[in-house]
Amino acid sequence: MKKIIKVSLIVFIILFAIVFLGARYGWRLFGFDYCISPQALITTKIDVRPDAITIQGDTTDSAPAFIGYIYKIDGDKMYIGLKYNLLFGFFDRDGRYDIKINCNSTSISSIYFNNKSNCNEIWNRKYGARDAHREQFISGILPISDYQPNHEI
Repeated sequence: MKKIIKVSLIVFIILFAIVFLGARYGWRLFGFDYCISPQALITTKIDVRPDAITIQGDTTDSAPAFIGYIYKIDGDKMYIGLKYNLLFGFFDRDGRYDIKINCNSTSISSIYFNNKSNCNEIWNRKYGARDAHREQFISGILPISDYQPNHEI
């Protein structure tokens, strides 16, 4: 009887560890498939320098915690996917993201937030940063401190 309990406990611990690690880090194996929808993201700052790109912002969703990002450069376009987690984001329960991507950005003409089904441009070299909530481009670095969501129903 004690042997069955020990084996069951070991199996439970191993399964829990697999589920935990899969939910926390396994999404990186699937590319942009498990990234948050770009429509749920608010960008508060974009700083594009020749050697690095810094992007800061928040999510419109209230519960998920930011756990990481992936990016891909395809020609002159950069695609960024942000991963949020409801279940295993308890280490840092904050929806804000602050990412710095060290890369040669001189050949990048557009930056997009991306997931498996949506893609939103957030910056391009000609117009600067795009405030998707206002549907316009804002030149230069983007501090949207005056953004107020529309509460009309």
